[in-house]
Amino acid sequence: MKNGEWMVKLQVDGEEIPLNPFVRSMVASIILGMISPLKRLPEKPTSITVKLWKLEK
Repeated sequence: MKNGEWMVKLQVDGEEIPLNPFVRSMVASIILGMISPLKRLPEKPTSITVKLWKLEK
C-alpha cells in the first residue's frame, strides 16, 4: 500500500497546522499501518480521510 508519497494535511478547529516532511511521513505511516489489516480495504487506495471530534457531555 506504500506506492508513492502521501500528502498529509492536519487541521485543528479549521486552522491548518503546518507539518514538516518527517511528521507528514510519520502520520501517513501510522494511519496506513492502522488500516492495513482491515477487511474490504481497496488494494491501492488513493485517498484516506480520518476525522476526530470531541463529544460534548
